[in-house]
Amino acid sequence: MNKLFIPFCSFALALTIAACSDTKTAKETATAETAGVETTAPANTAVAGSEKSADASAGSATDPQVEGTKTITLSNGASVTWIQDNAGEKLNPRSLFSDASDSLYNSLNMSDGIPASVSTFLVKVDGKHILFDAGLGAFGGQLMNRLAALGVNPDNIGLVYLTHFHVDHISGLVAKDDAGNDTKVFKNAAVYAGKVEYDAWMNDIPKNDLQKNIMALYKDSL
Repeated sequence: MNKLFIPFCSFALALTIAACSDTKTAKETATAETAGVETTAPANTAVAGSEKSADASAGSATDPQVEGTKTITLSNGASVTWIQDNAGEKLNPRSLFSDASDSLYNSLNMSDGIPASVSTFLVKVDGKHILFDAGLGAFGGQLMNRLAALGVNPDNIGLVYLTHFHVDHISGLVAKDDAGNDTKVFKNAAVYAGKVEYDAWMNDIPKNDLQKNIMALYKDSL
């Protein structure tokens, strides 16, 4: 491997709000509609600095506002786009939030579940495109459709940062070619991952075929 990730900057950490339970296997995540382990802002909620401040303001009329996305422009000219990777409304079950008290949960008046989304984040700075997480991929992911609507070709993504290796964060790195073989989606991207996360999935965590296959495919750019 040419590179193993330096710790994420605080910006990257701020963009991902993880509600994952204890580490799940790829099979467990996929059979639970694959997307049921993460929560970030729901589709109708402003995210990541959308309140006006000295550094960022809500997307202006010139920003591309595509369905399932929210774009803001920072004071340095960079843009940050939240992308909802799941299709339609997503509700996470009460059981996912076992640490929350019943009184707190009941006070939210959300008996049908907690609104959530599977999210990826696209940053454009100095003409370069950076993607944080790759989403669900073949498990219902909408990332490719929404990148296309934003006018972004996956070949133009130069960097991909993976927060962790759950299915709903890495499956979008691969797609099937005409022969049914896995192929890279982001052919020109360097992919960064935490070394502890990588080592755990490659060596310690069972039922990790999906993770191993994807990492093997990207071994020359990882």
